[in-house]
Amino acid sequence: LNDRDDVVTLSSCSGRCYLWPGSTVPSKREGIERVRETHDPPVDSFLDLDAGQFQEGWWWLRYEPYVIHARCKDLQAAVEVLRVCRAGGVKEAVILSAQNHPVVSLR
Repeated sequence: LNDRDDVVTLSSCSGRCYLWPGSTVPSKREGIERVRETHDPPVDSFLDLDAGQFQEGWWWLRYEPYVIHARCKDLQAAVEVLRVCRAGGVKEAVILSAQNHPVVSLR
């Protein structure tokens, strides 16, 4: 994306994985105490808990894939970015905003 003259990246996240105890899944990231969190691929030790961290009951493991947001020069550039990404296997490639400079989201 950064090699194109008609696209500029706005934000990106390499993805994350986190673990938390609780009886319900919160609707947002707020309201949970993350016992573990990583932006790297989790390894087996990610699930190893110290005695002080362990709690009886439900435990949740959540994985969020990478995300990239990019602003495009025009709608034609946005459509081309989506075409290339989808052809390359990107699962979710959408236009978030089609205003003056469209914003695409790639996940």
